[in-house]
Amino acid sequence: MGYSGASNAVIALGLALTAVAVLEAVAGSWLWRSMKKGGKLGIILVIPNLFFAVGFGIPALYIVPLVTTVLLASKWKNLC
Repeated sequence: MGYSGASNAVIALGLALTAVAVLEAVAGSWLWRSMKKGGKLGIILVIPNLFFAVGFGIPALYIVPLVTTVLLASKWKNLC
């Protein structure tokens, strides 16, 4: 009964994480086509990924932003 506030918060954060995942799929699609806006979106999404990594304690999300940043930086000149 008293958990509805906590469960609502978890649902809201889960939906936000899902939205970030959808945006990452969009960025990946753009990067697949060598579009620079995909790289820009990917860099912007590093911040929410780190937030969710700490908030949910998901170890993989600690690594993904670092790998994303390194890979984007190494191929930035190839993007249109």
